[in-house]
Amino acid sequence: MNINDLDLNLLRYFLMVMEEGTISRAAQRLGLTQPALSRAMARLRTAIGDPLFIRTAKGMRPTARALSLFAPIQVAVGQLDQALRTAIHFDPQESKRRFRLMATDYVEWLLMPDLIEQSQKEAPHISFDLIPTEGDFFARLESGEADLLIGQFSQLPGSLKSTRLWQDEYICLAHRDNPAIHQWNLQSFA
Repeated sequence: MNINDLDLNLLRYFLMVMEEGTISRAAQRLGLTQPALSRAMARLRTAIGDPLFIRTAKGMRPTARALSLFAPIQVAVGQLDQALRTAIHFDPQESKRRFRLMATDYVEWLLMPDLIEQSQKEAPHISFDLIPTEGDFFARLESGEADLLIGQFSQLPGSLKSTRLWQDEYICLAHRDNPAIHQWNLQSFA
């Protein structure tokens, strides 16, 4: 097996399945669907040439090969994670980076004009690509397809970090003579 042909995310997925013991729990923690994680694990099995896990009534039992790979992969992924988390100097005045943002239409409308104006002042050479929030956007973020995801989310995978940017309040307006106004309630809009 050539390491250049291996998607390194597969190693993280392998570790999560080892820790959780089931594809469904591992997928939930990773923010992936169960079929997406199953496909990813199939790619890893093909690359390594071993089934890695045997399905049992209680979940996934690791093969001898999986057990022998667990500790070295855990150490390697931990070291890689630590190396990537080390602070990198970012000079906004000199950076020519293109940031890939996933955001809803509402967030684009609300945030992008100010973000572009501010970035032109403080980071004149950076640019933005806007990516629609469709499909498995957490997996797209984790895979590096996008740099940032801006929106409203009730649950996040443990592998992602979040920061509250603002709090918003939704209201509904209608003319006071509208006959339907007395019939509307929260369930009408849900």
